[in-house]
Amino acid sequence: RSGRRQMVLSLLGVTDVDAGGLGELASAFQEVRGAGGVLRIVVRIKNVRELLVRTHLLGGLPTFPTEAEAIASFEPAASLTTST
Repeated sequence: RSGRRQMVLSLLGVTDVDAGGLGELASAFQEVRGAGGVLRIVVRIKNVRELLVRTHLLGGLPTFPTEAEAIASFEPAASLTTST
């Protein structure tokens, strides 16, 4: 609503990603970027992170171990909150 286009996608509950999931991540990244936005991903599961590396999705998708770190990575002027 405030005109910001910064999004954090939490994959904290995700333990595995199939081809369909990879496609959705790639689509989300392109859609957010196409709207002039920035997408950050929260992921802690090692095999999920390694899959993102192997498929070269991490080149355009910065990942973080916590939502707080992902939010902090945006410009300091941005005050975003998480919903749980």
